[in-house]
Amino acid sequence: MPELYEADYYLYQSSRRSGSWSGSIIEHRRRIRKALRDSPSLKNYLEEVLVECYESAAEQASAETELPIEEFPPECPYSIEQILEADLSEFS
Repeated sequence: MPELYEADYYLYQSSRRSGSWSGSIIEHRRRIRKALRDSPSLKNYLEEVLVECYESAAEQASAETELPIEEFPPECPYSIEQILEADLSEFS
């Protein structure tokens, strides 16, 4: 889930935020919501892979921000609902 990486990056790199980051997060959310509308059973899958996706997202955000992985929460601090619906200001 690219938006997990982007949310972490957005949160930890506030000085580097740009409209393109916000736009990318919004676009990925839109695609996931559409997929869930088209196939509601995907929500169960989404919940199953959240841990794995967050771990990958934290590693990528750590590498790109050059922050130690320990700077990121060890578990995903966002619910599925927050990931898909939260106002981006909640990640500030």
